[in-house]
Amino acid sequence: MSLAHPPLSDRRFWLAQISIAGVFCVYLVIDVAQDQGVVPVPGFVGILLLSIPVAYAGMTFGLVGSFGTAMVGTLAFIPLVLCTPHSSAELWGAWSALTMVLVTAVVLGDRYEELWRVARAQATTEEMVKSEERFRLAFDGDMAGMALADLDGQVLRVNRALCEMLGRSEKELVGENFLEYTHPQDRALSEEINRQLATGEVDQRRFAKRFLHKNGEVVYTEISRSLARDEKGAPFFVITSIRDTTAERSLIAQLSHQALHDQLTGLPNRALLQDRLATAHARGVRRGGRSALFLLDLDDFKGVNDTFGHPIGDQLLVALARRLEEVTRSPDTLCRFGGDEFVYLAEGLTGDADAEEIATRLLGVFTEPFVIAGIAMEQRVSIGVAVSDAASDDGYAELIQNADIAVYEAKRRGPGQHVLFTAAMSELVSDRFTLTQDLGHALTRNELVMHYEPIVDLGTGEIAGYEALMRWRHPERGWVPPDVFIPLAEQSDLIVKLGVFALGEVTAGATSWDREFGILPPPRTWQSISPPASSMTRTCCRSSKRRSRRAGSHPSAWYWRSPSA
Repeated sequence: MSLAHPPLSDRRFWLAQISIAGVFCVYLVIDVAQDQGVVPVPGFVGILLLSIPVAYAGMTFGLVGSFGTAMVGTLAFIPLVLCTPHSSAELWGAWSALTMVLVTAVVLGDRYEELWRVARAQATTEEMVKSEERFRLAFDGDMAGMALADLDGQVLRVNRALCEMLGRSEKELVGENFLEYTHPQDRALSEEINRQLATGEVDQRRFAKRFLHKNGEVVYTEISRSLARDEKGAPFFVITSIRDTTAERSLIAQLSHQALHDQLTGLPNRALLQDRLATAHARGVRRGGRSALFLLDLDDFKGVNDTFGHPIGDQLLVALARRLEEVTRSPDTLCRFGGDEFVYLAEGLTGDADAEEIATRLLGVFTEPFVIAGIAMEQRVSIGVAVSDAASDDGYAELIQNADIAVYEAKRRGPGQHVLFTAAMSELVSDRFTLTQDLGHALTRNELVMHYEPIVDLGTGEIAGYEALMRWRHPERGWVPPDVFIPLAEQSDLIVKLGVFALGEVTAGATSWDREFGILPPPRTWQSISPPASSMTRTCCRSSKRRSRRAGSHPSAWYWRSPSA
């Protein structure tokens, strides 16, 4: 306890002062009793009782407590001794007693101070040992790499995690500079941070850094470096915590790749294509030139899945991707756009001729058959091409739409064709789309009818049968020719509905003619069957024959031929 900070606010100090008042009263009683001859003990003996509060204050507060209490008692007794009659022997005894109290206060206070210093030193030592043990456990047992380094970057201490992270032993690391294991491209950053910490400009820095493993591999890390200062506040040493982020970065890269690439073929997906398309447009604005988007739609790929199964279909898609990669130029992008669709983005074109050349090269990929699981397959593709220049405002959606319109036209022309998009195609496709929608509604609006043409035997002049023909009367367009709406139906699922409708109408009509017109035997009826719908129609035929039997028509009345027959 320092004299500069007296314990005036502590009640124990004031308890010692109250004890002085008690001693003061005892002294008065003894002094009066001695003057009246009641007791033979001189009054100054009572002054020695001051040693009790002095000792208590010394034990509690040390030297400042004992000496302060002694001084208060002395100042209280001096006026009393001087103002009351005493013999010279009694005065000598009183002064001697006060002196003894002061000496006792100093001796006891100093002794207690020494005991306190020893106790505090022992407690501090024990706390330092415990603190060192806690630091050692935290330092050595930390899962992150830990290191202590001096201001020059020399390693003083490392833990096991850091040794395993860098593939080096503790002996190999201690005494060396971290720069020895730092990636060459990160050394300048490390040197700058070391300078900032060594000069005290900053107390902590966090940053990313690459180390070199003993086997030569790059170790990606996140580092936190904290400056420790001495008692005067000067930089002392640096504590470094190092977290290995190599696996984390690898996982992030893997997830990023999965998010931007097709899992089956490994090609870029739509998301990455959109980004590449924006980059290509920006590059075209800076450098000039054109870019072209090629939409590749496999012809009758559904037939592959239906015939051989989806696993074989997936293998075919992978084989297609590998072949297309072989003809992909380095600045271009090939991606899988959908189930059986691929997109090829070409940059740096000078005109439509370059786009035609690339389309021809892409079609050439499909000239050789694909052999999958021992099965040779001929696969064709239709390609729609949309060309864009630097001045064009067409975005991602517009280019895809234009290429889709062009591939629709290519499919209309037949398998294995490619078509460059023109503005006129947009109106044509829009009209076809509207007509296709109207065709779907025509079934429910009773706009479709069956017409029958007699087939005459030229030898006998008799009617040998009838050919059933479907006709469509559009409420706005009038009669729509079959060569217009049948191809539309073939390119959609409507051909199935039209086939079911036609067979139902022909069956019902043929079985009712004998009742309405007296035609016996039941007529033989021919119906033109669209080749893409042949398998569907034969299935419907079996159902229709059952219906005809129930209605009285003979199955032999049915014959099938394709439109080309």
